Amino acid sequence: MIRKILGMLLMLLWATAQMSAAEIVRGRWEKVEALRSGTGIIVKLKAGDRIEGAYQGLWPEELRVKDLSGAELRLPKSSVLSVETAEKVRDRLGNGALIGAGAGAAAGFFSLLGFAKAVTASGPIMDREAAGYYFSAAMVGAGIGAVAGVVIDSRIKQREILYLSR
Repeated sequence: MIRKILGMLLMLLWATAQMSAAEIVRGRWEKVEALRSGTGIIVKLKAGDRIEGAYQGLWPEELRVKDLSGAELRLPKSSVLSVETAEKVRDRLGNGALIGAGAGAAAGFFSLLGFAKAVTASGPIMDREAAGYYFSAAMVGAGIGAVAGVVIDSRIKQREILYLSR
């Protein structure tokens, strides 16, 4: 039964990692195309240059940006490493909740395991009857961790990545 609980906790942590990794698809320009003209962006080029300015438009072979001096730049898509928003924005709170729930579930489970080991002479009890207690401890920890994850994630602001080259 302990193996099943540990397996569920590992699956929860794996799913959390997959959700945070699936937010941006490399080589896709859809998020950039959806921008309104004049939106502040930061473009990083493969050559190492960093251009901050206003989005002007996206054409089949180029990205047009008006830099801070007012000059319109035509950047070949093939030279662009990444495009991100100039303004820092809050991300979705779901990933913070999932990460917090995963960490909290593990903390609750291992806390009860440590407590059981400390108070019994023969070590922690690992039978069917105790499995419910371990599962309950993991779920309480997951709830507390999810709340903590949402609170922490709500305070974090980052630039949104709109494009990453392959």
